[in-house]
Amino acid sequence: MATDNPIPNHHEDTSIFRILIATDIHLGFKHQDPVRGHDSMGTFEEVLQLAREHRADFVLLGGDLFHENRPPRAVMHGCLQLLKKYCVGEEPKTFQVIDTERDEAGPCGTDVAVSTASFSESDTSLTTNKTKALLLSTSSSPDPLTPPASGFSVSSSFAQTTTSSKPSNMNISMPVFSIHGNHDEPTGPLNLSAMDIVECAGLVHYFGKTTSVSEIEVKPVLLKKGTTQLALYGIGSIRSDKLHQMYVTNKVTMEPPQQDNAEDWFNILVLHQNRVQRAHQTHVKESFIHDFIDLAIWGHEHESLMKPTPVAEGRKTKILQPGSTIATQFKQSETKQKHAALLTVCGREFHLEPLRLETVRKMFIVDLIPRLMHGETEDDEVNRLMQDCQNKVEKLLERQRGPGQPHEPLIRIKVQHEKFFYKTFSATRFGTPFVGRVANPHNIVVFGRKGSDPESDLSDLAQPHKSEFPMLTLEDLLLKELQKEDLPPQIVLKKKVLAAMRDYVHLEKSGAISTIVKEQLESVQKKIKSSEHLLSTTESLMDWIDEAIRTHREGIEGTTACAEEATVIQAVAHAASAG
Repeated sequence: MATDNPIPNHHEDTSIFRILIATDIHLGFKHQDPVRGHDSMGTFEEVLQLAREHRADFVLLGGDLFHENRPPRAVMHGCLQLLKKYCVGEEPKTFQVIDTERDEAGPCGTDVAVSTASFSESDTSLTTNKTKALLLSTSSSPDPLTPPASGFSVSSSFAQTTTSSKPSNMNISMPVFSIHGNHDEPTGPLNLSAMDIVECAGLVHYFGKTTSVSEIEVKPVLLKKGTTQLALYGIGSIRSDKLHQMYVTNKVTMEPPQQDNAEDWFNILVLHQNRVQRAHQTHVKESFIHDFIDLAIWGHEHESLMKPTPVAEGRKTKILQPGSTIATQFKQSETKQKHAALLTVCGREFHLEPLRLETVRKMFIVDLIPRLMHGETEDDEVNRLMQDCQNKVEKLLERQRGPGQPHEPLIRIKVQHEKFFYKTFSATRFGTPFVGRVANPHNIVVFGRKGSDPESDLSDLAQPHKSEFPMLTLEDLLLKELQKEDLPPQIVLKKKVLAAMRDYVHLEKSGAISTIVKEQLESVQKKIKSSEHLLSTTESLMDWIDEAIRTHREGIEGTTACAEEATVIQAVAHAASAG
């Protein structure tokens, strides 16, 4: 049984894994901002420096290394520079990568055959550059641009993630293992992302990539250092509702280490998903995690919770939520101290040490309720409110910052009015005197009514203040059109249309909309054809369709998803009747 106990920090001990853990780096966030543009890159360098200082065997990232699916050239260049600076060197690797013999399709269009390396625990020559832990044979793919085959495998094998792309004359002294997040997930016909690029450069070992949403088989990366054996499992970002459904229907399987002593392995799962329920979004329950996992590293959640917590009472599996290394939203949870973590593993025991990140820009969020003065005009009230806000900002600027932190802090003052109708002032003009002193001078102040959700309008993408004319998103406009009563019956569900549209706009998935229409049409056709045997007992085609719908609903009553499908079939029936 794995236990969280302190482990002596002896650098000469060849059986202790030291792993530097971080999640949600978000390289490139606000990259065009002249003040905040370098924040994410600076903190990523601090993470790599900490890994060096603590003599980490490797760095383990929990997704969202990049903030955008297609990061700008300057961002990609900066990332590669830092990885080359801190991860490439003459120092020998301190651990082995072992794997059962299997063939995997490697990135960059190669096929890699991996054989298990034979070794002796006392053979110190395994840590030299000349000794190979893997026996590799590669051959060129007949068509490097052929998209991956359909079906699924979350392949975490070291062969797929490293050996086919690592230059033979480059020594990686401190490897980086990473899954993808929702910001840098693979897209397009080749299912590629920015992570594939840094992997092909030989600087990151990318694992946990998926090609299907119907069934998942997760295979581990197997690592060994002395007598300690480590199995890494990865699940990159998948739409929460789909992954939730796969867990519920037992479609997520994890392959234990195919070794004689499988019970002696320390098993780590890295995933990037919603941990808590949010509006219009499902989440992955902690209890879904397989029992044999010792430690789950949870990415996507930005709040830093450095104390490992059990998934449920009586279970051994514990969860670590490192949180993001940079604040990307104006939320109270983002104002807390940011961390990386040093995980030490020896045998079946592990210990976690929080590492404070000192280069994160300071953030302050305060609420302000305007004072009501009798006999005061609206202009006087606005002027006094503006003065109160200025005083708040000045006091926050007096607070001491760490030596490594950027000089200008992020400040958000949330003015909460008690009145239904209120007059505001220009947030842009208000922030002008604080240019050079505050990192976000033009959106320091936001306005709202008292009692509203404190997190609802604190997004970093929010406007400085609410206007009389509310901002409409493309999703709002599309939903409004879909809800018109004079539209013909809809075959595709509204929420699926919205999801496909978001993928098309934000992730540049050119075939997202056509794919969802095709899938829904095939689903409807399949449901109706499955009831074709009822045609002989009915008098007309419409009676047969109605009977098929009734039979289908009797079999699916009680589940929301299936009820929605039944509604879709009903729409098809009405469309057929009208035709």
